[in-house]
Amino acid sequence: MPLRLFFLVLAFVLTALPCSAEIPGKQSDWHGFVRHDFSHDGRNCILVSPEKPAEGKPWVWRARFFGHEPQADIALLKLGFHIAYCDVSNMFGSPTAVKHWDSFYELATKEFGLAEKPALEGMSRGGLIIYNWAIANPEKVACIYADAPVCDFRSWPAGRGKGKGSEKAWQDCLKAYGFTEKEAVVSRCNPIDNLRPLAAAKVPILHVVGLADDVVPVAENSAVIEDRYRKLGGRITVISKHGVGHHPHSLKDPKPIIDFIVKHTLNTEKKEKPASDDAAAQVDLEKTFYQGRTLADWVSCLESENNFIRFITVARLNGEGPCLEFFVPHLLSLTTDENSKTAKEAIGALAQLGDAAAPAEPLLQEIAAALDHPNQQDALAALGQIGGSSPEKRVVLLRKMLMSESPASRVIAARGLWKLEKDKQYLGVVLESTASLEHCPQVGTVIALSHFAAQEEAFLPELEKFSRDNPDRPERAEEEKVLSHIRIRSLSLIAARRARATGD
Repeated sequence: MPLRLFFLVLAFVLTALPCSAEIPGKQSDWHGFVRHDFSHDGRNCILVSPEKPAEGKPWVWRARFFGHEPQADIALLKLGFHIAYCDVSNMFGSPTAVKHWDSFYELATKEFGLAEKPALEGMSRGGLIIYNWAIANPEKVACIYADAPVCDFRSWPAGRGKGKGSEKAWQDCLKAYGFTEKEAVVSRCNPIDNLRPLAAAKVPILHVVGLADDVVPVAENSAVIEDRYRKLGGRITVISKHGVGHHPHSLKDPKPIIDFIVKHTLNTEKKEKPASDDAAAQVDLEKTFYQGRTLADWVSCLESENNFIRFITVARLNGEGPCLEFFVPHLLSLTTDENSKTAKEAIGALAQLGDAAAPAEPLLQEIAAALDHPNQQDALAALGQIGGSSPEKRVVLLRKMLMSESPASRVIAARGLWKLEKDKQYLGVVLESTASLEHCPQVGTVIALSHFAAQEEAFLPELEKFSRDNPDRPERAEEEKVLSHIRIRSLSLIAARRARATGD
């Protein structure tokens, strides 16, 4: 009996060892974590282990350029993810590359005990292998993060579109697939042609792209994926970087990438709902109304392929006061819309949501930092209002905005500063700047101020008191008209809100 007990305990201890103890090959340090380099199936492989694996041993499977722009990978290691790499360079996502990845997947899941559904990460030409492997194995994928990805080898390396192409890489690609050039051009083995299995498996996708990319043009790669995947009912988010080319990859602040991967990997078995729950959620969207329209209708319009429909839909959300928190993911996606006016309205709508819009802060910071971005000032204003930043940072941002030449921007800044500091001087800026606007922008600003007054019920009384206490202001007559319009609109909004709260 004692001997039998000894072997049982020994077996328990051995099976409880962390997977890093079972990984072969050379060990080294990688940004403070243990890196293992080894060979498998004739390919060079890497596995970086976290100090303490997260529950379920989630992992990110990276394709090509291991270690390039590693900020997201490092952050995920700190959260308990493993980072894996299997080198299939110069294979361009060919069937041979997919087979090598099949073998590595078996090793990672069966031998190392990693999760059955990794997050796939591919930069540039790495897009070909992550998509082609995922298309062949959709049930084994938690999510896809693709960064400036090649999604059609006719775009790169062939250079059959507007991109530069690479003749050497193109010849390597033809060799990898065993194609003649004529066969390659008419083939349908690119990610853009085979998205249906991913959509059917409901694999979520994130793309990060530079809109000035002339190596892997967005229009020939990511834009095609986005359009076709949405038509198939798939979920895809695209973060576009204005004025950025093929490099640099990733984001300076990788939080949106990290959040995306964490959301779709950690404890996914607890988050997944049975099909009946999905059906019930769909019924809820069809039966839940907001401003006279179902949520399903709102989502359909926000995700429309028609630029004008997207614009007028998000403009309504922005123009009619703080919308439901339900819309935050959709608004976040639209902040990088190809139509800068649509993006402007999405940023404005997020700004009105305050704390609820905190997930948008990293992306808004990137826009605010791009001085040539058409919505840079709007992003600054939004950062001054959402709750993700500290009050001190918001004050600094809003004071910069207060110096703007745009009266509408000054109104936004003064409104936010009043909320933070309750200084009466900002009320004067609100009235003066609104009064100086032309008719159409003035109406829009009055509507926004009315919704703000409905949220901050002390705002209207303070504004009225300021006006009474300062009767000699130069533009008093016009300011009184503005104040009257704000009063009428905001009082009706406040009454409606109170009625909803009491059920009357």
